[in-house]
Amino acid sequence: MSRLNGKVAVITGASSGLGRAIALRFASEGASLVLGDIDEEGGAETARRVAPEHRSRVRFRRLDVT
Repeated sequence: MSRLNGKVAVITGASSGLGRAIALRFASEGASLVLGDIDEEGGAETARRVAPEHRSRVRFRRLDVT
């Protein structure tokens, strides 16, 4: 059983760098994800990089948290 099964993570800055790395790791641990970033293209790419078996539990939304 994965450590984050049944949990939902909201990750901002998910289009690259640390945000992307966290998103990919959390997905691999079983979390459902809501990804946010001002960079739509990068955020969509992060969602595509999530392993196919976890993609149904990932949503990306463009947002600016400033």
